[in-house]
Amino acid sequence: MNEQQPFTAYSAGSIAYSHKQTDYVTPHSHDHTEVVYYIRGKGLANIYGETLYNFRFDEDSIAVIPPHHKHDEYAATETEIVCNQVDVEGDAFAQPHFFKKTVKTAELFGRIKSRMLEINRLYCLLKAGPDRNAETCLDELLSRLGIDLCRLISQSEKGGKYYYTDIVTAVKSYIRKHFSAKIDFPILAESFGYSYDRFRHIFYEYTGMTLYAFQQGLRFNYAKQQLAVTDMKISEIAAKTGLGSSVRFCEWFGKMAGVSPLKYRDMNKRLKWGVVLNLSDIQEKEHMADLILDTDLGCDCDDAAAIAIVNVFHRKKMVNVLCMTQSLNDPDAARAIGWINSYYGNDFDIGVSDNSRVPAEKYMPRYVYKLRDEFDRSKKLRPAVRLMQEKLRGAQPGSVTMVFIGQLNNLAKLLSTQEGEMLVREKVAKIVIMGGNFSQNGEYYIFREQKFTAEFNIGLDVESAQKVTSFADLPLEFIDFNQGLKVLTGGVLKELRKNPVARIYELFGVEDRESWDIITVLYAMLGSGGMFAASEYGTVHVSDAGVTTFCPGSGRHRFLELRKVKDATEQINEILIGTGEAER
Repeated sequence: MNEQQPFTAYSAGSIAYSHKQTDYVTPHSHDHTEVVYYIRGKGLANIYGETLYNFRFDEDSIAVIPPHHKHDEYAATETEIVCNQVDVEGDAFAQPHFFKKTVKTAELFGRIKSRMLEINRLYCLLKAGPDRNAETCLDELLSRLGIDLCRLISQSEKGGKYYYTDIVTAVKSYIRKHFSAKIDFPILAESFGYSYDRFRHIFYEYTGMTLYAFQQGLRFNYAKQQLAVTDMKISEIAAKTGLGSSVRFCEWFGKMAGVSPLKYRDMNKRLKWGVVLNLSDIQEKEHMADLILDTDLGCDCDDAAAIAIVNVFHRKKMVNVLCMTQSLNDPDAARAIGWINSYYGNDFDIGVSDNSRVPAEKYMPRYVYKLRDEFDRSKKLRPAVRLMQEKLRGAQPGSVTMVFIGQLNNLAKLLSTQEGEMLVREKVAKIVIMGGNFSQNGEYYIFREQKFTAEFNIGLDVESAQKVTSFADLPLEFIDFNQGLKVLTGGVLKELRKNPVARIYELFGVEDRESWDIITVLYAMLGSGGMFAASEYGTVHVSDAGVTTFCPGSGRHRFLELRKVKDATEQINEILIGTGEAER
């Protein structure tokens, strides 16, 4: 275990400082996880968001603040503080955590304080110049600090399911890094402060699979990826997968995939850029469905994977993409759509919104702005709604599927004109929307320990959502955010260094991610195929607070529920693996 740490992080900054009485630190946020140890003093720290967290700190208190959470700090007395900013692999601490020393945790608090002070010392040393020994010590201290924080969560009197989420995330991160090794799970459980029985029970409760099954799934995805996109020998893949001999690997792969490794590789060669699994839900049609995709690429990374999958289906002549548009008024994000398209050999017309109510820069900094130099920033963009109108005019009646995986401002503007409404009614067969929450009770719902009134896409522009849903006779089909929560995908892209979608997931800071937008485009292109169950028809209503409700009866609206989570997960990962690396 000494050579394999369950927690991986690198220091993004460290500072030790003090505040005088009545000092106030104005609200601010960081791009990194911030661990704050209050060595002495008293005061108040607030973390702002849908939920306001108040933490009254005193001597020997700890706050863990996730990235992009605005917070402030007021010193009631003179305080002494040490603060580490770290980038945590896999978002191991996705929620705020607060701790105060108790008799039970005194020893653990002592270790955490000494580690944080030593991290600060090493960080200051490295600012003066490179030092290999200091870097090695810093890595070790950060790993140990992460384990101690997870232990602190497990021993917290608050406990609760939201705390376990972070521990499970850290464990998954560890298994991903060492999937090919023989992992001693009882020792791993002990390092997090749990008995093995309790540890595996928590993991199964939050993932739906055993520790061993999770590791086997990672091995299987890695093996499929290497077979699909490399010419690596079977013996090499067997060794890197941790299965040992080629014979054992072939037997294992055959049981997992239903075909031999060589057969699987041959299928990929014949289906370059394609879908490796049996898409029996697709039926031959006299005319391919025309598709218009509207995305808020930049808010999240699953938009990028959704765009990639649409590109794959277009190349396989399963759909005919008319254009893609951006719902946020951000030319860089719109050109990033074109960057992904060009990687897959397509050059669709791109539109950018001119009526977004959302300040794009608020949601863009995590990856779009870091990639701007890699795509064609001279690419010509069109006004989004005008582009939609042009494409609809040229389409056959009832041939178009429109998909919205962001805010609905472009659709609302299209429907606000007489011509736009007429074109939608005449040319569009269905409008598929990723948005809403049809299972909430009351005026809010809880997601990751925070209270939300409206689902993200609806909440960012309630007025546009109300405008769209006011057309009760339009064929609107909603896939709410609860469905995407069930499907975690994208980690299979990790080794594809040249693939722009893999780059976006990496810069966003995740491997596997909830697949809200991905399952939406899959449904739009493939239909239910037994994977989704549709509600009866009725009307969706959006309150002024952004709460979505469904009233059965008159109307052409309905919402979809994902029934085959495992099938959807496997299908999406299979398609993403099949995209491979482009041959340049």
